[in-house]
Amino acid sequence: MSNDDETARLKKANETVRSYTLTSMSTGFIPIPIVDQMVLTGIQQKMLHSLTNLYEIPFSNSLVKQLLKTMLKGMATRAMMSSFLKFIPGGGTVAGTMSALMFNGASTYAVGIVFTQHFESGGTLLNFDPQKISELFMAEFEKGKNQVKEFKEQQ
Repeated sequence: MSNDDETARLKKANETVRSYTLTSMSTGFIPIPIVDQMVLTGIQQKMLHSLTNLYEIPFSNSLVKQLLKTMLKGMATRAMMSSFLKFIPGGGTVAGTMSALMFNGASTYAVGIVFTQHFESGGTLLNFDPQKISELFMAEFEKGKNQVKEFKEQQ
């Protein structure tokens, strides 16, 4: 593959991550706790399906579910807290929605960037090790928070 093709593919991958990040942010508005997280997982799975297609890597839904579960398990408490805040009328609903919007967008961004980097280096779903990328994931999650803020400002 030529450098121009690789550059175009990376640009398309970054556009894909951005698009799914924006979509995942909208799940923060789902008023039912747990359901919002289920929808978020589906969006992240679809993003990884799109990225595997782009990189011509075989896709396995069950493997992707397991990889996402392993990668995000340390953040489950934070996700559930923001989700359950929505049950508190008034301020809790607003705080829960804003917190979920930020978490969902930042986590989707981090998942997308980490997998894009892995695929760019020649990796596949089969040799992706969520344990080895935990520091990178957390760094990208922090960058994702800034991306979410920028996306909100652009709206």
